Amino acid sequence: MGWDIFYPCMIEHITVRDFAILESVDLELKDGLTVITGETGSGKSILIQAIGVCLGAKPSKIMVRSSAERAIVESSINRKIFRRLIPQKGRLRSFIDDKPVSESTYKTATKRKADFHGQHEQQLIMDPETHIDYLDHYAGLSDQRTQLAALFSQIQSARKDLEKLRKEQARAQELIELYTFQLQELNAVNPVPGEDEKLSREVALLSHARELLTTLTESQYQLSDSEHSLIQGLNTVVKRLDRFTGFDDRLQTIVESLNSQIVSIQEAASDLKSFADQLDHDPERLQTAEERLQAIEGLKRKYGGSLEAVLESWEKIDLDLRSITGLGAEISRVEQELNRLETDYSSMAIELHNQREQAAKILAHDLETALERLAMNQAKVEVRIRNVPDSHSFMSFRDSMVSVSEKGFDRVEFYLSANPGEALKPLADIASGGEISRIMLGLKSVFQKTDPVDTMIFDEIDTGISGSTAVKVANALKMLSRSKQVFCITHLPQIANVADHHLHVTKTVLHGKTRVDIAYLDRENGQRVIDELTSPVVRN
Repeated sequence: MGWDIFYPCMIEHITVRDFAILESVDLELKDGLTVITGETGSGKSILIQAIGVCLGAKPSKIMVRSSAERAIVESSINRKIFRRLIPQKGRLRSFIDDKPVSESTYKTATKRKADFHGQHEQQLIMDPETHIDYLDHYAGLSDQRTQLAALFSQIQSARKDLEKLRKEQARAQELIELYTFQLQELNAVNPVPGEDEKLSREVALLSHARELLTTLTESQYQLSDSEHSLIQGLNTVVKRLDRFTGFDDRLQTIVESLNSQIVSIQEAASDLKSFADQLDHDPERLQTAEERLQAIEGLKRKYGGSLEAVLESWEKIDLDLRSITGLGAEISRVEQELNRLETDYSSMAIELHNQREQAAKILAHDLETALERLAMNQAKVEVRIRNVPDSHSFMSFRDSMVSVSEKGFDRVEFYLSANPGEALKPLADIASGGEISRIMLGLKSVFQKTDPVDTMIFDEIDTGISGSTAVKVANALKMLSRSKQVFCITHLPQIANVADHHLHVTKTVLHGKTRVDIAYLDRENGQRVIDELTSPVVRN
């Protein structure tokens, strides 16, 4: 339950269509105290039920008016529209601002829009899990709670990190052996980019070295060294043509071209000789190159199919091995950080516990005072704080390991004795009736400035009370309505007299059809209804 900053969430409007006996209702709901009156069975509680369903209560298909296919309930709160469609057949549909949403989303959005007294499942304060929140907000401990919750979240995160690291460490030895072997294999070959292609060319060349050397030697001999070499033949041709170059410039051009070809052939012959001289036809070099190429090809088959993939795998394996071997240091660092967080949490949780113990006594006194104003002069209240043992916890309190949460290690619950001689009982175990109505009103009076709910709806507040007690209840409701939007179904003139607004529900049956009308009464008509409530003849 969050207790950050609460903005007014008054219900501004309610629309009901075909819900039980309510055919059509459109009501602007006002702030302050609104009483709802009407004869028994007129539909007062059904109106409250419709509001409850609109704000997240579980609906039923029997709520749909018998002549209709579906019921519609809609409310406007803080300019947001909440709507539910309840069909005779099919599934429930919920909307927020005309956008369809899941049921969980809808219920989360409407969860604390109103507190319905008389329906225990919707009374936050009847849930012991919320008592610690009421106490903390009453004591002004919201900031400490926020800090403690942040620490608890950090502890949980650190524990997850530590668990993950330890699992990695458990498999680390096997991985270290694998990565070490792979690195040794890669380091032994130590390939470089492009080496496989270079080696392939070299092996191909060395494999044909003897044949190539013969071809190079013969080619060079035919070009330049033999008696009838190509160069010798071209020189003879040039000498014979040179005698006639003076007769025609075209012959001179041809001779010059031939001389250029002779120079090119001489250079080519020289290059062939140089190539042959440098050609390594050592069988040992061929074997070495073939063996290295085979080693690289073996790596390529194991690590991705290409030398680029081999080099990438090499780098990744090296990084992974460094990471794994550094797990011990990282685990030690996280353990130290976790110990620091747990120490900080424990100190803050104990301080929060001490503040709660002080505030619990004051709160109990204030609750007793509020109940006294409601004619429960002998009521006794205790705000009990306990803890739950947990041998697996990290926190020790008074020499015992205790369970912890984002709220600390305390468990808070309100206990009450309504009458002298009665044992204190958990608030959640108090029976319904007049007493619980006053108890709830007293509690809400104390918590009216800290309660996150801004709309309170009382369906049974006046059960079993009358006379001066009714006056006290009326005054308490009026006081509560100064900070809350309060609706109260009542049978008592004392309560109706102090209301800011008066809604009256009437039911008529005409020609076999039931009609329910709900309307605000002006002062004159409101007084008439109050007078009827005062009459001993009419009791709803």
